[in-house]
Amino acid sequence: ITVLNSPLFLACFIYRHQAVMVPGSRWSFSPPVQSLPPLLFLLFVFLFPLLLHMISQPPGAVFQYAEMFSSEWPSSLLNRTDCLYPDRLLSFSIFACIVLLMGCVFVFLIISHTFATLREKSTISEKMKEYHRTMTRVLLLQAGVPTLFALVPLGVCFTVFFLDLNGILIIPICFVFISAHSFLHSVAVLSTTPIYRKQLRMMIRSKEN
Repeated sequence: ITVLNSPLFLACFIYRHQAVMVPGSRWSFSPPVQSLPPLLFLLFVFLFPLLLHMISQPPGAVFQYAEMFSSEWPSSLLNRTDCLYPDRLLSFSIFACIVLLMGCVFVFLIISHTFATLREKSTISEKMKEYHRTMTRVLLLQAGVPTLFALVPLGVCFTVFFLDLNGILIIPICFVFISAHSFLHSVAVLSTTPIYRKQLRMMIRSKEN
C-alpha cells in the first residue's frame, strides 16, 4: 500500500510546489508536465510485482533446504513459503534501492525549492505564504511516516542483501519498524487533517457526555 501511495504523494508535492511558483517562472510547468514524474514512478511501482514474479523460484523450492529446517516447523508453513533466486534478487535489490533513492532525492529537492520560493521569491500574501508552508509541512509529515517506517526499512533490507551483511539483527528491527507503519501513519493523518481532528474531538466529547 505504501508503495502504491508513493506516486500520489509525489503528485501532491508537485502540486504544492507549483501552487507557489511565480507566474512566468521557469519552474512553472503545465499540468501534463506536472503529471509526468508521478506517472513514471507509477510505472516503476507496477513493475515491482512483475520483477518479484520473475525472481521467484517454482513452488516447493523451499524443500531443497530441508536440512536447515526445524522439526517444529509445521508443513503448512513450509508449503506457503516462497524462495527467490539469489542472483535475480540481487539485481532487484539494486534496482529498488536506486528507484527509492531517486524518489527521495526528487521529493527533497521539490520541498526545498517550495520553502525557498515562499521565503524569497513568492508574490503571494503573507497569509497565503503561511498557509502553503503549513500545508507543505502537513504533507511532509503524512508522507514522512510511511517513508521512515516502510520504505527506508525496506531499502535497508535490500542493502543488507546487496552488501551481503549479517542481517540476523538488522532484518528483525526493520520488520518491527514496518509493522509500526500502519498505526503511526493513521495517527499522522488523523492529527494533521482538520476534518479528522474535528470528528475525533466530537467523538471524544460525545463519549465523555
